[in-house]
Amino acid sequence: MEATTSRPGIVLWMKSHVRYVIVRPLSLDRLPELSRLLAETLSEQYSPQVIHFLRSAWPSGQLLLMAPDGETMGFLLGAWSEKGESRIMMFGVRPQYRGVGLGSLLLQDFLQRTMALGGKSVRLEVRPDNHEAISFYMRRGFHIVGLIPEYYRDGGDGLLMRKVLSGTSGPRCAGYAGNTGISPSGNQTRPMTGHACRSRSGP
Repeated sequence: MEATTSRPGIVLWMKSHVRYVIVRPLSLDRLPELSRLLAETLSEQYSPQVIHFLRSAWPSGQLLLMAPDGETMGFLLGAWSEKGESRIMMFGVRPQYRGVGLGSLLLQDFLQRTMALGGKSVRLEVRPDNHEAISFYMRRGFHIVGLIPEYYRDGGDGLLMRKVLSGTSGPRCAGYAGNTGISPSGNQTRPMTGHACRSRSGP
């Protein structure tokens, strides 16, 4: 199996046959399907209110990986801070589609959207025993920068990972309306003030 990128946001995926896979922002009609996919792929569960909040705060930062027939293969939901940093909140690919580069495609699209806003870094949290995820992120330039005690609902610690971006462009509007830090329990952990959109539309 292999996957080769043909142009930004689209991958030519080869498994049993060739097909195009498209990365696109989350739309309202996809919310029920996304909720089922989150339950299927994530150990931590988020309330529908959290998903609605993320989408209203940064519409173009909530991404779905779609097949031409409409099947959702994966997702990446993120948050944005005025301090120039985005945060990966939820990220997953259906088990049957892993190992062919689709997660890398989603992540790369998200990094490009962060840079389009003038973002300088991306952060995320991961369980210390999730070695597969930690290895995935480290191969793509993320580093462990801290430990968050009792980060998860069950009292488990979280590792903080961060990637510093290069080649960032100047700020541009991407439908951002401000957001707030969120923990897996759905609690707001750190307020982040928004700003008015004054330039061209986002990616």
